[in-house]
Amino acid sequence: MAETPIKIYGDALSTTSGTTIYTGKTGKTCIIKSIIICNVSGVDTTVNMRLNTGPLYFLLNNKSIKANQTLVIPISDIVISPGETLHMWCANSIVNARITGVEKDGIPSSLGLAQYRVGLGTGTTTIVPAAGNGVNRLVKSIVICNVSSGPQTVTIRFGWSGDNCNLINKYTIAGYDTVLIPFADMFISPSEYIEGWTSTVGNAQVHVVMQEATNA
Repeated sequence: MAETPIKIYGDALSTTSGTTIYTGKTGKTCIIKSIIICNVSGVDTTVNMRLNTGPLYFLLNNKSIKANQTLVIPISDIVISPGETLHMWCANSIVNARITGVEKDGIPSSLGLAQYRVGLGTGTTTIVPAAGNGVNRLVKSIVICNVSSGPQTVTIRFGWSGDNCNLINKYTIAGYDTVLIPFADMFISPSEYIEGWTSTVGNAQVHVVMQEATNA
């Protein structure tokens, strides 16, 4: 399967809300590998990054970046499907960003990839359901974005319901912060699932990338 390294974006960010920086190409899957953001001004500012326009799924929401600060963000394996859009902007110029990824021939399902984007509730919310096709899967990465100004307490469990499956337990994410968790190919059997909850409905947005596990 052809794979081409690409520069998804490399320039100063717009201060216009919702600016589109990349659109998924027909018949190709884009996978984000890394993001570097540099505030080259002497003023603190905030940066936003989201997938699509509705529902809104933020990777960064009003993320603070101090004057002259550089953020290196290994967003391992976030998937952009054909036709999906990636948006990025800042509150005050000048903030530079460079986003690197790869484009693969085929849509995510043909590559054995699936992405799940969920706004957590205060009750148990299914993030990744059990596999209906009986296929083993690998958790490639998880991104949790707090889209509110106040802290959110998040719990996520892997496998079954019950606290014995909690791998993220009552973890506090500061206001407008993002937590990136490269789960390094954690194995999930067909009958297992991922679920979680947060302290305020919809204020924690979760992105999970899964890949089918094969013997090839």
